[in-house]
Amino acid sequence: MKKTDVTVFVGRFNPFHKGHAHVLKQALETSKLVIVLVGSSGQARSLKNPFTFEERKEMIEKWEVGINAYHHADKLGALRILPIRDYPYNDALWIRQVQSTVKKCVTTFCRTMGGTLTSVAITGSDRDESTWYLSAFPQWQQNLVKPHRINDTLSVSATDVRNWLFSDPHLVASDIGGVAPMLPASTMRHLERFIGTDAWKALVQEHGFVEKYKRDWAAAPYPVTFTTVDAVVVQSGHLLVVRRGHHPGKGLWALPGGFLNQGERLRDGAIRELVEETGLRLAQGKNAKEITMAILKGSIVDHDVFDHPGRSSRGRTITTAYLFRLDDTKPLPMVTAGSEDADAPDEILECAWITLNEALEQTDMWFEDHLSIIETLISGKDL
Repeated sequence: MKKTDVTVFVGRFNPFHKGHAHVLKQALETSKLVIVLVGSSGQARSLKNPFTFEERKEMIEKWEVGINAYHHADKLGALRILPIRDYPYNDALWIRQVQSTVKKCVTTFCRTMGGTLTSVAITGSDRDESTWYLSAFPQWQQNLVKPHRINDTLSVSATDVRNWLFSDPHLVASDIGGVAPMLPASTMRHLERFIGTDAWKALVQEHGFVEKYKRDWAAAPYPVTFTTVDAVVVQSGHLLVVRRGHHPGKGLWALPGGFLNQGERLRDGAIRELVEETGLRLAQGKNAKEITMAILKGSIVDHDVFDHPGRSSRGRTITTAYLFRLDDTKPLPMVTAGSEDADAPDEILECAWITLNEALEQTDMWFEDHLSIIETLISGKDL
């Protein structure tokens, strides 16, 4: 790698493995300041993102302690580890977040340590379309590193580590040898502590559910694409949410929604799922349900398609979400989880109105990309 003042290293590090360490070591040896940006921070635990930002930060920091044991401290650059959020439907916003985070970190470092840092590089391994961001910062030079391999037959893969971690419900900490060649000691110690925890057990159950789900659809003559619908319902600065009762995402907040029925239009499916899952009624009397559905049709103010290929662990799932704006001059309607309309009432543990501020701030309580759906649909609107 070429020498530079600042090197930026972006990744999810779920978990931090020897491939990451290989890149980071070279960055520390050739830079005065290395900024590690930990993506997918602030999300709920999932099979793809099982570790919190704080846990991943600890894996990297404890690895750095070990690497410093073999170097004189003054020969390695300073390390800063910072969280960044995902914006799957707004690449421009994600890029601005990275730029802003790096600028602020460099400014703070120079003010605290003295001196100036002018040259900036971005590093990583250009593997596939998932590393598109390496070319998203033309103002920075690229210091790319070839993907790290343990030997001729074994490459380093966080996906393989996660599959190993959650595929066996009888896994114990002493089994860590199965992935030891891929992991620094700091990560192995964390995984040894993580195995057996409630968080690990929940993800093992979710892994089992997802694998069975995929097997059940494996007999289809072609890859299956699922079509779903979701409802973003806003009134008086509040958002209507449900809490999931089943895997995946058991216990997390979600938008009312579900799979589209055969012969059903998208808008009608979104309204049906909304009414089924929440028991929402905007009228009283004999025809309350029919009147409610008619009012909901007239309350749609926007909609959009959300089609990120990795948005669901169950497989390719495309959803259309509708924004419903209800009458702010009326009290919040009563809602009931698992109403008599629902096909499977136990799929919903709870439904409630929460403030929009709470919904946007509690980023680690949301299922899949539902927070991004909300942010996209309400952006720029006076709600």
